[in-house]
Amino acid sequence: MYAVTDSEGDSDEGDNSDEATGAESSSDEEEDAGPESSDDEADEEAAGSSDEEEEVAPPAPSSGRPRGRRRRAPKKKKKSRVDEVEGEWKKEDNTPIDIPYQCVAGPRRGVVSPMCTILDAFYVFFTTQVWELLVSGTNAYGNRIIPGSWRDTDERELKAYLGILIVMGIVQLPRLAMYWSTTHEEFAPVLVRKVMPRDRFFQLSRCLHVDATDPSSVTQVADYDRLYKVHKLLDLVVPKFESVYTLHKELSLDEAMIKFKGRLGFKQYMKDKPTKWGIKVFVLSDAKNGYIYRLEIYTGKNETLDNATGLCSRVVLDLMKGFDYSGHTLYTDRYYSSPRLFFTLGKIGIGCCGTVQNNRKEFPVVLKTSKSKKNKGKYDYRSNQTLTAMVWYDKRPLYMLSTIHKPTSSLPTTVLRTQGTGSRIAVDCPPCLPDYQKYMRGVDRGDQMIGYYNIGRRSKKWWKRVFTYIVDCSIYNAYVLFSCQNPSSKKLKFRFLEQRINLAKALIGSYSGCRKRGRTPQVDSEHLNKSLGHYLDRAERKGECVVCKSRHGKRRDTLCVCTVCKVSLCSPLARGEARGESRNCFREYHTLSDYSQK
Repeated sequence: MYAVTDSEGDSDEGDNSDEATGAESSSDEEEDAGPESSDDEADEEAAGSSDEEEEVAPPAPSSGRPRGRRRRAPKKKKKSRVDEVEGEWKKEDNTPIDIPYQCVAGPRRGVVSPMCTILDAFYVFFTTQVWELLVSGTNAYGNRIIPGSWRDTDERELKAYLGILIVMGIVQLPRLAMYWSTTHEEFAPVLVRKVMPRDRFFQLSRCLHVDATDPSSVTQVADYDRLYKVHKLLDLVVPKFESVYTLHKELSLDEAMIKFKGRLGFKQYMKDKPTKWGIKVFVLSDAKNGYIYRLEIYTGKNETLDNATGLCSRVVLDLMKGFDYSGHTLYTDRYYSSPRLFFTLGKIGIGCCGTVQNNRKEFPVVLKTSKSKKNKGKYDYRSNQTLTAMVWYDKRPLYMLSTIHKPTSSLPTTVLRTQGTGSRIAVDCPPCLPDYQKYMRGVDRGDQMIGYYNIGRRSKKWWKRVFTYIVDCSIYNAYVLFSCQNPSSKKLKFRFLEQRINLAKALIGSYSGCRKRGRTPQVDSEHLNKSLGHYLDRAERKGECVVCKSRHGKRRDTLCVCTVCKVSLCSPLARGEARGESRNCFREYHTLSDYSQK
């Protein structure tokens, strides 16, 4: 479910020409398959070809010239999953799909309590099984590549490691080593240095693994799973997205990009995206709050999949499984929209709305002709049963399809357009356009919130970018669950930042993997026993103060010595010591159980 392949796309290294431009495919073969040949015709053709083969004379003795190839029976075309549009296009009102939505959107009962924290919501997706998977994979890989110096990690340390990644996403520095630098302490948060040493953090970053299986044993198979490095994590986390949350009526479907510029067979380029190079992910989300409900990762070309439906229609049909006659409405852009797809979804009770390319099969030809800019704000339409096709004249013609809106409305509908002077005026538009602008931003909203403080760092390993993307999606979905139980009037961006900070602190907790430098002094009750009569005495030679050495790491010689403990201790009251200093090692040594602490 998490990997999508395109049987008619370009090669793995190459980019689909339509995907590379960020626009939708204009090829009829990608979106709509032509009419399939009947079985009878195929049988007749096959029979005819076989008869001709029987009439061929036996081959003559070879004279050194190549013989012609025999004709083969034509292959049967696979059946498409999208249906042809029935009926004729007419300029009249359609019959929109109107199925009542009867669900209650939000977290499902028993998932999170009304008084939950952001950590409780995050653990809904990152369960104990996920942490055990990460611990086992990391330890297995660490023992394999650095068997001598690797120290096994545990769940508590990995949680602290993830908390540090969240902190680094909020306070971003150009180099990881700067978080532990002593020359740039004013730029780095102190929390990072206190929680984990630099070398241990780099070691965990190097050895972090979900599946430590040897790649040579997997990639030798012809049709191996290209997501095998993260597939176990996807199997545990992604199904939780849809099992704990009920979507609103309006859904949006669009693609997201996981930033990656390294070597990868299914890397994509989309020039109109903020992240132009990376791994493409098809996302179905809640149109109102951007909750990520389902996702599928595009992994390139695969000849085994059927090529009759086309990539875009196949993705939409796969992501919309289980929504038949549920009352949901889907909003897509022109990359996915086509009359055949909307007609097919309408048959199972799913209403759709979206922009469309005018060269899609069975789009009304009469709407393609006029491209005049004189009629700005005007629109024309044609209807066919539940489907309506429209063209709206703005700066350039905008083509739309809808099965949930009528082409005309008793009340005028307008959108605001900015003029050259900076002023905004209301322009007439079709009734479906305001709803499209309102509900098409669901995926973009989730992408925007993740992009503010994402935990991803530059890496040569593509699967680590997928791993951090799944973690970011889990954090945002956890925030949506938390917000449903704890509504707030603050702006979304600042609420999300505040909860990310709380989540980082909760994951770290009281963990501290930093070891104190120097030898820890042994706690001896004798030096605290005041009845023994501890007094200062003058030694013949200077000795090293034990308190200054253990606390400050500096050597400080003194002539003072305790008569009972026989240790050198500096004191400003003693003769020959510097007077006026605030430290009194003699007093602290005999009053504190652990005199090494400041």
